[in-house]
This record gives sequence, C-alpha cells and structure tokens, in this order.
Amino acid sequence: MSYLNGVELLRHIEKTYDVMSISFRNVPVWPFLRIYLLQVLGETQHQTAHKVSPSKISIVLKSILKSNVLNWLKHYPVWVFNARERRKNIEDKWVQRVSGFMNELNARFLDIEKPSLTINEISPNLIEESNIVSEGIPILIAHLLERFLRFMRLKINNEHILTEIVQKYAPDFDYRYYVRYLWSQKITIKTLISLSHPPEVSLIECPYNMMGYIWGLKEKGVKIIELQHGVINKSHYAYILPYYSIFSPDELWVYGDNELAFFRDYNPHYSNSVIATGLYILQRSKKAFVKDIFSQYRNLYDKIVVFSGQSDVKEACHKFISKASSMYPEILFVYIPRNNNETFDINMKNVLFRPGINIYEYLIWCDIHMTISSTTCLEASYFNKPTIFYDFNNLASTYYKQIFSQINCAAFISSPSDMKDAIETWDEQKNITYGNFFAPFNIDQITSLLGISNK
Repeated sequence: MSYLNGVELLRHIEKTYDVMSISFRNVPVWPFLRIYLLQVLGETQHQTAHKVSPSKISIVLKSILKSNVLNWLKHYPVWVFNARERRKNIEDKWVQRVSGFMNELNARFLDIEKPSLTINEISPNLIEESNIVSEGIPILIAHLLERFLRFMRLKINNEHILTEIVQKYAPDFDYRYYVRYLWSQKITIKTLISLSHPPEVSLIECPYNMMGYIWGLKEKGVKIIELQHGVINKSHYAYILPYYSIFSPDELWVYGDNELAFFRDYNPHYSNSVIATGLYILQRSKKAFVKDIFSQYRNLYDKIVVFSGQSDVKEACHKFISKASSMYPEILFVYIPRNNNETFDINMKNVLFRPGINIYEYLIWCDIHMTISSTTCLEASYFNKPTIFYDFNNLASTYYKQIFSQINCAAFISSPSDMKDAIETWDEQKNITYGNFFAPFNIDQITSLLGISNK
C-alpha cells in the first residue's frame, strides 16, 4: 500500500487496540515499534534500514576510525545528535543544517554524527565542529548487543495484542528484534555515559529512530530537546501518536507558527514544551550566497526551475522532468536529488543534474521551485520563490495544500502540461504573497533556552 494509506492504517490500529499497554520492562514500547511497522505497512525505502550489509559495516567502521573516540571519555555539558547527510557547504565549510548554531555559542558540546551512506568523505579542515564522534560506535555496539540478547528471554507485557496486530497486518514484521534493539540502544548509551559524565542536555535532530538513547539519557537525568529537521503535519507518522511517552522530548524547537498550532490544536501530547526557534541554515545561507549561481544561463532561458528530489519518489521525479524538459525547451530544469548517490540518466540540453550541492544557494537564485512534497517548499517561500507541486499520489496536496491556502505562492499540478498555466498566472500577478513559515533565528534566544552564557 502507499505511504499515506499506511499512515491511515496506523491510525486505525491505534484507535482499535490498547497499544500503550504493550510494554517491556514497564515501559510502553509501541511508540518505537510503530515507527518500523509503518515502514513495512507503507512499503517505504526505510523498511530495510536495519538490514546489515558489508557496505554499511565498512562505512560505520571508517567513520569510527576517522573520529576521535577519546572524546567519549570527556565531559561535555551538551550532546548533539545529528547526521552527516544534513551538512551543507557554505563558503567552503560543511555546516550542519539544523544544529550548526552550536558553533556560535560559548559552549562545550559533543557532536555525535550519524555516518552517511551517501555523502563522500569530508576533510576535517572543512568542518567547523572540533569535538566530533561518530554515532557509528553506539550503532555498532547496539547491533552486536542485540545479537547477544537473542539468547535471553524477552518478556513483553500484553504481547498478545502485538501478536494480533502483526499477524493481521504485517506477518513478516519481527517486532521482537526491534524490542531487543531498543533495549540495546538504552544499554549502549548508558554505558557510554558511564565512561565520562552525563551531559546536562541533549539536542537530537531525529529522535524517532534513537528512542533507546532517549530512554537511557532520561534515566540519567538528561534533558532531551528535539530540533525540527523536516516536515511536521498530520500525515507524518512520527507526530500523530496521541500519547505522551518516556521517548517524547522534554522540549521541541520548531520552525514557526504552523508547527506551534499543530501541537497546540492537533497533538498536544507529543511534548510538554514547544518553542518556535526558526531554522539556522536559512539565515546563514542568505548572508553567504550573494553571487548569482545561474548568471551564465539567464539570457538563454525564460525561467530557471529548481526541482528538489526525494529518494522515496525519485522515479516519479525523473519521469516528470524528462517529459517537462521536452515540452518546455525555454525552461532550464535543475534537478537536485535528495541523496548524492542517486543517478539520473537524461540527456537534455535544458536539464542540469546537480547532486551534492547546497540547495539553499540554488533556491536563492532560481525563478521557481518544484517538488513533490519536500520541505524545501517552505524554505523556498523564505527566499521569496514560488513552488510548483507535482501532486504525485496526492502527497503534495495532503501535506501542504492547507498551509498554502491563504497565500498565492504555490500551485498544485498533476502533469507537466499544467506547468505553463501556473507560470503564466504568476507572471500576470503584480504581487505574490509568501508564507512566513519560519520564526526569525536568534542566537540569544538559543543561549537563553540552553541556559548558556554567550558572552
């Protein structure tokens, strides 16, 4: 079934069964299990994320060897969990898109970076953070520990409920593996903490695949702050569980008013404190990219369209661009894939394939932004660029039609033939209104929230 149908089925399951009574060691484990169950129900690309392969092992080991493992033995008041794939190149530095602001604070912090399967090696001289360790260490330990725990008895309270759900909807879902892995994550992070000293606070960009860490950190009295890193709405599986759990963040920093309204009106259970803090990379990009990246193409094409790709719908992106570029030779299409290892076999004069570049530089200087359902639509609005949504499988309209309903900087189309009307409508309009989706990023606000002096 499709992802959206999978989300609806997940909602149905959570209304039908007493899922929060399913527990392990007196902790409800459904919030973690549902994340991976959805990957199976929705047949997403992440359903094989936990499968170990020689290439994954090689990448993890390389990342460990290239970081300073001794940093785990030192005390840092702040731990920051992020991922290498979220780095963007700005003025010859690879900057963390969400948590890069930590480098501007007068604070000692440990940067715990998830290895990337798609980003090439980056020289340490091009990275601002100095105290970096690879998350490859806890990932490796947790996977090894999970294998050891297979020989131990696993007592899951109300397991019959879980068994019924799995047998009915996902017979191949190995829920016992994920319970073991959750437990392994907890044991691993508590062991690493014991080698040094627990931090006072931990910032986590994507918490829903590391709930075992959160479990262990909270038991050590560490405050958990989630940093919004992507879309949050009624169709995102991670944010629709109507219950608070031990895996929930103590505080959630979001982009702006839309997310504040979402958690206030739709899911107040997710976190006890939700604060709008903006997105660091936008302000920094706006200051840095002052030179027109498309200057050599301005006189050759009527419009320059940047298409933001997504790995789970990349075939749909490819087909759309192939057809649209043939229909509109007067438009330059710049396709930027989600992952750097994506390939796109196309030979059209008016198509540029640009993996690995900083999309924010391209958004600043393009005429129009396109996507299926990437959050770059929000960031394009920040840079005063309209977005054409290719509404493949109704993903765009489901995610974004409501929040763009009061402004005219978005068009939803079902085929390349609809592009012309959307562009002409904007050309005829005197004023295009853009959404104010991001709170102004303020470093003083961040230091105040963290309780850190920045003098």
